[in-house]
Amino acid sequence: MTDQINVLLSDDEIIDDGLAVATDLDDYAPGSTAEILASGVDIGGTVTFKIDHVSGPGEDGIYGTADDTIVDLGGDGHESWSVTDGGEGDLDGLENGSITTQWYVNPDDSLDETFILAATSETDVAYWSFTDSLPAPIGISQVESDLDLTALDSPDYQDESGAVWTNDIFGAGTGVISPFVRIQATGNDSSQDGINTSGEINNDEKAQANGYTRDLLLSEVALFNASNNEVLDGIDPDDPTDDFAGNFYEFRLDINENSNAKGEQYISLDEVMIFVSTEANLTLSSGYIVDNKSSTDLTNELLATNSLDASQLALVYDLDALNDNWVALNYDLQAGSGVGDIALYIKQSDFTDAISLLNDTDAGSTFDGTASTTYVYLISSMGAEGVGEAPELNADDTYANSGQTQAADWGISDGFEEWSVLKAQPFGAIQGYKYQDDNADGILNGDESGISGWHIYLYADANGDGQFTINDVYNVDGTPISPVRQSQTLTLEAAGGDATLVGSYSFDGVAVGDYWLVEQNFEGWFNSDENSKTFIDPLTNEEVLFVHSDLISVTTGDIIGDTDAERETTSFLNYQKVAISGIKYEDGDADAATTNDQTPLAGVTIYLFFADGTPVLGTGGNQLTAVTGADGKYSFTDLDPGDYIVSETDTFGDSDDGTASSVTVGTGETAKTYYAVDDITETGTISLASGQSSDTNDFLNYQKVAISGIKYEDGDADAATTNDQTPLAGVTIYLFFADGTPVLGTGGNQLTAVTGADGKYSFTDLDPGDYIVSETDTFGDSDDGTASSVTVGTGETAKTYYAVDDITETGTISLASGQSSDTNDFLNYEAGTIQGYKFWDMDRSGTWDFEDTNNNGVRDDEEVALAGGEAGAKGWTIELYQDDGDEIFNEITPIRTTVSDETGFWSFDDLEMGIYFVKEVLQPGYVQTTPDAFGDGFFKVEISASGEVVLSDMAGDLLLFGNDMIDGPGVRTPGFWQSKLGQTFWNGDPADDGDIQDRGIEKTGDEFADDDVIVLRYGEQPDENTNPDEIPPYWDLIGDGELRLLIGDWDWSAVQEGDEEWYLDGAGITLVEALNALQGNGLDGEKNRGKDWGKTELIERDLVASWLNVMAGNDPNMTTPLGEDAMYWIDQAIYYLNGLNEADRGDKKAAWGSGVRYDSDNDGDIDSDDAFTESGSDIHTALDGWNNSGDLYAFNVAFDGDNGGTVSAQSYYSAEDQYEGVA
Repeated sequence: MTDQINVLLSDDEIIDDGLAVATDLDDYAPGSTAEILASGVDIGGTVTFKIDHVSGPGEDGIYGTADDTIVDLGGDGHESWSVTDGGEGDLDGLENGSITTQWYVNPDDSLDETFILAATSETDVAYWSFTDSLPAPIGISQVESDLDLTALDSPDYQDESGAVWTNDIFGAGTGVISPFVRIQATGNDSSQDGINTSGEINNDEKAQANGYTRDLLLSEVALFNASNNEVLDGIDPDDPTDDFAGNFYEFRLDINENSNAKGEQYISLDEVMIFVSTEANLTLSSGYIVDNKSSTDLTNELLATNSLDASQLALVYDLDALNDNWVALNYDLQAGSGVGDIALYIKQSDFTDAISLLNDTDAGSTFDGTASTTYVYLISSMGAEGVGEAPELNADDTYANSGQTQAADWGISDGFEEWSVLKAQPFGAIQGYKYQDDNADGILNGDESGISGWHIYLYADANGDGQFTINDVYNVDGTPISPVRQSQTLTLEAAGGDATLVGSYSFDGVAVGDYWLVEQNFEGWFNSDENSKTFIDPLTNEEVLFVHSDLISVTTGDIIGDTDAERETTSFLNYQKVAISGIKYEDGDADAATTNDQTPLAGVTIYLFFADGTPVLGTGGNQLTAVTGADGKYSFTDLDPGDYIVSETDTFGDSDDGTASSVTVGTGETAKTYYAVDDITETGTISLASGQSSDTNDFLNYQKVAISGIKYEDGDADAATTNDQTPLAGVTIYLFFADGTPVLGTGGNQLTAVTGADGKYSFTDLDPGDYIVSETDTFGDSDDGTASSVTVGTGETAKTYYAVDDITETGTISLASGQSSDTNDFLNYEAGTIQGYKFWDMDRSGTWDFEDTNNNGVRDDEEVALAGGEAGAKGWTIELYQDDGDEIFNEITPIRTTVSDETGFWSFDDLEMGIYFVKEVLQPGYVQTTPDAFGDGFFKVEISASGEVVLSDMAGDLLLFGNDMIDGPGVRTPGFWQSKLGQTFWNGDPADDGDIQDRGIEKTGDEFADDDVIVLRYGEQPDENTNPDEIPPYWDLIGDGELRLLIGDWDWSAVQEGDEEWYLDGAGITLVEALNALQGNGLDGEKNRGKDWGKTELIERDLVASWLNVMAGNDPNMTTPLGEDAMYWIDQAIYYLNGLNEADRGDKKAAWGSGVRYDSDNDGDIDSDDAFTESGSDIHTALDGWNNSGDLYAFNVAFDGDNGGTVSAQSYYSAEDQYEGVA
């Protein structure tokens, strides 16, 4: 029987940080006791132990693991038992985290078996494996036998040298075996020894009659391995892990002992040595005793006796090479001569190694290192153990297992012993590989690997016809023909870790003949390079596939498959089908980066192409397609390895025109169009090797989305009321992405829609996403507080509309695949208009007097003023203010201004709804008669309906501004002061001002009753937003108790600064001095008769009168075509008078005609560097003309006092009581 040789795991491999278990020995004899130690136990914890037989190591190939194959052999002792740490069953008696217990190896089912030990705690399981082998022979005198072959159930042994010993050998007649040495003791010797040789016989060798003792060539020795020898194949033919690995040469020993006397059937084999040599006829010297000799002794003996060189002899095997071994034999097991009792298998590699040491340099030597030129010499010695004991056997020659012994005579008792080999036959060998053909092309490529564990069968060409027929695999009676041999391709472990040998197989010792190689059939595997035949099994009537090689002819010594060319015949290429699958999704946002919005899409057809774009054809020659299921999944199976592309369109290749490719799902009314996300309608190239699959070939699709709404004109601009909303046609609507980027349409222009007659607009064919719809082409609502506007129509038909509540755009509209949004409405109202007129209110009645033929309150173009009627005023500025929400006119800056036309008409168009204030800009020299008589009034107006044209204010009054011109003062000589305004004087104190407008003058005393002078308020003036009491009068700025005129103080600051020059310089003149000057008496009031050489008094009169005219509001900057204005001549008069004060008499006399030097360079001195003023005569002429008639050199530069004039008038204000009869 074959010994089960196990590789046990080391402690490090099976013990982790938790529970672990082990036995004190790896192997036990039947009837012995195993000691068990469990460690890693919880302190005080309990462990349950159980031991079972196993028949194999399971899928992992390792004994002592959870997947070992447990079998029940019916013996006792396999019940579980529990032991508590430190408890009664714990042999160490300590509560220390480890448990020691024992198990009896029951002989009833233990011999030559393998066991698994399981230890289970509350939280963990640990495993261990051990074996039970036969003990050494019992009671042998003096020495123990290492190899006991005395029973039929003796195990097979592999000794330290790797040789295999067995008594499990089939009987063989003399016609089958070929003896090469017989040994028989002479006389009464109890031991014998000898050597096979064709030379001289000097020991116990039998005579060479019939060739029983002869030279032996290695080529005569049969070579076996696990594939063709039951012994070498181990216990389980289907388990390669218990095989004896490698090739072995077989030597057989036939013993012939006396079986009549008890114990004489035994014999000991004490010495066995095998040598190889280049020479024939080697022998031992006469009487040489082999027993107890070392291999060195025998080597020297052979070299000396046969006159050999060391290179002509080499040792192959020595039974005692490592230990003093002997083999116990029993003749009764195979009684009779010509029958093999034991077999000895020596590794082929041992012979190869020994032969490599040989080198025969003798002339004429035929040695070439091959088996046919190598001689084998086997030297053996037997019977030296003498009388002793052997294990007791049962009647059937099996171990009694009683532990008893019986007497044994190991010496020579009768007959001869004979070594033999199987008779030589012509043999060859076949070797090959099983490869995975990754690309199924039937060609072995360099990167394709072997397939292990696949059976290859060898069938003979039964009828020798060279054709693979049913007769080669089935008998005439229908039963299957067993293959001549079978092999299994090597795993990595079986190949000794050599990856290049994985998938290889070999048949050694194949008899010469013709054969077929047939591979094992495996479901799901296909052959790509060999022939195949399908036969009907005669017994089952089922089809059976045979994949076979071409005919292989084996010749003597030939190794078929050892060349690349032959290996193509002996190797098989196989592949598995491949598969492609994926899921079709509807992608809500059409964005592959987000996955939480993807839902399966059913009913979509998917198309399969080869990578070059050729459609993959299915049954009937049609393109191979798949339809997605309810879960969106599709798959293509049963495909050959190769390169594929999956497409969701039947036309290969993504769209390249910039638009997303589309697919239609469903038919008729249920059909829907879907678009490919990112325009990806096909996968990349999917390269699949044998057995591979690709399952991530997903497609993302989406339906287009739509946005729509209605554009309304909202009559009251109030979204809360809907009964006044009417559709608004012809309005352009703009589409943006949510980030404000315009959505572009065809041609790269922004996508727009125009509302129809029903006010509706729509954007279709949009990708899912976030959008904003706007009624303006500029993104974002107005943020300046005014309503955003849109223009509808063009040219004269154009109308402006405003957004209700300033809402010109929707919020973000988020649309997923297939969704639509149809409530994106816009409310607008047409811009309003405020219109009115500006007219000349000649009678200051506050009403417009004309022939109102259509009774509309305003003078239309066709209506002509009656005699004495009033006309429209052209060129007046009208201001529009928008209410800030408090309905009080406190706004400062107008939002618009306009100017009245020739009819007086003015208008503000394109206005949003709301409250406004309308005000005119008063011009100098005019008084307002309406809306606020003699004031600066305004209208409060409201636009409250879409498109409203407002003609009246909120009080119902027409929007009419009436004005009339103030009479005078103009510019005059001093006689002008006697105007109809009366003779008044103002002292500069606001408390004494009786003018309701804070602008006029009121007489306050009689001091100057006969010769009063008009002195208008002078300097900074308060306005309606300033408290006049907070502004000091100008007189307070300059006065020291006496009022003054600061002639030349053009900036009215009361401070002489820069290049200003006053008269008088730095002080001005008093009002009394001014009155004196106006009366022609000079400042001092005394006329200088005959002594006023420069006519100072005349120029003083002109200067004071001119300055008073400036103070009255006359504009000194009005210029003539010659360029000089009144300011120039006033400054010349100041320079003239100040210059005369410092001039000598002669200069004063010349001044009237030539002017006088003045401080023109502002250095404080008048000298020759300074220029001359205009002549006194020219100064008088200019100022006198301006004062009297308002002209300079005959050019009018001042208001002439006529009603209706359009020249800018001088500002002038007077008391209310001057305008009698005005409402």
